[in-house]
Amino acid sequence: MIDTLKVSEELLKLGFPPEQAKGLARIQAESIDAEGGPVTKDYLNLRLKAELEPIRTELTWFRWILGLVLALLVGLYFKH
Repeated sequence: MIDTLKVSEELLKLGFPPEQAKGLARIQAESIDAEGGPVTKDYLNLRLKAELEPIRTELTWFRWILGLVLALLVGLYFKH
């Protein structure tokens, strides 16, 4: 496991702002999986797909609703 405090302190010594040093140390720690090895591209792709799926679903519904609203507006415009 990575020592985030040590990494953060080293970044502070290099002149990084405190919040940025803490954030970088946290990101580095999160980039190592539970088994202590580096995260693979496949793992990141799977994780990204899982994170984006709800957004993709919402966008699909939004497109359908937007299409229906536009169709109704066009219909109302040509009706008059």
